[in-house]
Amino acid sequence: MHGILRDEGKEFYIQEVPHAKDEAVLAAHSLHQTDEQHAREWHSGFEIVEQALPPGLTKVVARRVLFIGKAVRVLKHTTTSSERAGENNLPKLDTRQWAAALRGLKAKASLERLDFERVVERMHAQAAEQLWQLVTVRAELPQHLAALKQYSLLSRGDFYQCFLLESRRMLQLPPRMTTVNTELGRLFQHAAQNSSADSDCFFSNVCIRFAAPVHGSDQVMHKYNALFRHLLRLKRVSMELETAWAALGRQLARHAGAQHAQQLLCQARHNMTHFISNLQIYMQVDVIEAQSCELSKQIAYARDFKDAETAHEAFLTSLVEQSFLDMRPLTDNLEAIYVLCLRLCSTVQHNAEAVQARESTGALDGRAAEICSDFRRRTAQLYVLLQSNTLQAPQRVPHLRQLLLRLNFNQFMEREAAEFARIAEKGQNEEKPDILVIAE
Repeated sequence: MHGILRDEGKEFYIQEVPHAKDEAVLAAHSLHQTDEQHAREWHSGFEIVEQALPPGLTKVVARRVLFIGKAVRVLKHTTTSSERAGENNLPKLDTRQWAAALRGLKAKASLERLDFERVVERMHAQAAEQLWQLVTVRAELPQHLAALKQYSLLSRGDFYQCFLLESRRMLQLPPRMTTVNTELGRLFQHAAQNSSADSDCFFSNVCIRFAAPVHGSDQVMHKYNALFRHLLRLKRVSMELETAWAALGRQLARHAGAQHAQQLLCQARHNMTHFISNLQIYMQVDVIEAQSCELSKQIAYARDFKDAETAHEAFLTSLVEQSFLDMRPLTDNLEAIYVLCLRLCSTVQHNAEAVQARESTGALDGRAAEICSDFRRRTAQLYVLLQSNTLQAPQRVPHLRQLLLRLNFNQFMEREAAEFARIAEKGQNEEKPDILVIAE
């Protein structure tokens, strides 16, 4: 009820996790806990010991008791810019009601399980409502979720456009682990100064000052990180293809000697851009924007903290499922296509440098043909995979169809698959001339 656990004999069914004890001692000597300390305490600071549960007490009720204790700790220790710690976060009326209800249970000759569960349920509902008020009204949860969308899900395009332009050279080299964090921090700050993020109060603290500790468990942040990696890689490939387009245009205008190979690269770059652009539209519009709108509706309709937490978990789960990040065959194929796109961009860059240095570009024809062939093969494999029964789980079918609709715009993938099949069949026929003669 007071958010304090005093159990030296370790007889209570809720125990403090060992690794959290030292942090709790340190936090007790400071006025405020940091967001990181709040996060660790909320998600992993306490646990239920099933062996210590009293007879008749279910694990569901025990989890509610644990939630009440954690909520009271957060409500008492959280401060805002205009309030002292705990003031107005947990009204005294609620705690007096809780104390009276518990004393009433204690005064009875025998403890009825249903009476105890009703008291716990009432306390749980009141704690969840107060926590909800703190998260949504005082901590501005909707604005923080919008910031997560802009920075973790790359919806603020101009910022990442600047960042990828600034970091292009660095991303082409192997990372230097000793300085990578410093370099990235400097590049992020520089990109913010040259984009709309410079005036955004959420840029320097994208993770929510209060709500992130509650919502930002390791599992949640793992999903955000996986989505961020995929979206940033997609954005980087798109920008590299734009750079390759400009370089190829200059080469075609100035040097006609290797025109056939450059035309092959131009065609391959055009097809790659078509594919990557439509994949970006699917990710940002069909998945992220659609699910963000649904999350906003659920948050608006929510009446307590548990409703908001459930809505956010459903939002992240939908993003991962509709991005197909949990489907290894599909993600491996997409990763191979990204590698091919970067290979083409690297080939264009090296060719431009060779022409400028008046070096031989004789191997360009072979590299261009190989890239075109590999991209057509990977596209055909992805087209077959998207139509196969392997991925056709009932909950995925609508999203697979939407992804296929985007990628197959103007029958692009269908034509690529047909062309790949035609070339493969022609190659097989050319490899077996003697068999054909005998058959005649």
